[in-house]
Amino acid sequence: MQSRLIRLFQSDVVLKISLVLTVLSMFLPFVYMEIGPMGYRYYGPNVPDIYIFGGYIFGKDTSFWGINFAYKVQLGSILLIAYNQWRYLSTQRVKFMILNASLLLLFPIWLEAYVGGVVCNSDGADLTVYWYSMPGIWVWGVVFAAHIVMLFAGFRKSV
Repeated sequence: MQSRLIRLFQSDVVLKISLVLTVLSMFLPFVYMEIGPMGYRYYGPNVPDIYIFGGYIFGKDTSFWGINFAYKVQLGSILLIAYNQWRYLSTQRVKFMILNASLLLLFPIWLEAYVGGVVCNSDGADLTVYWYSMPGIWVWGVVFAAHIVMLFAGFRKSV
């Protein structure tokens, strides 16, 4: 049974699923920030809630340089991870998987800083932040776990 699992993670099937999930994550919400009563009083009744997707942010003015930079960095990182997965399919070089695993490991720290920047840029909006229930976080977890298992299976194969 263990041998079959190792062969499965050494095959390209898991990587192709991971690649599809990575591309899909650009369109999934990672963080939802709900405007509170003080936000409606301060900004008016038509202020939207904030959604941070993998590739964009809704509910914030993207003309502010910090928000504009942050969503583009996040989109670029997701595209880099997808590109590295695609490159790994053709070259089978482990360095692409190690780079991806490193980027995926640092992603929660990046997301925390991104959310902190959005909250600080929303003075008086009384934001309640939800991210553990968002589908983008769950997809990130699956992609990260797949990378770690594929690295383990790859090292196991070379031994």
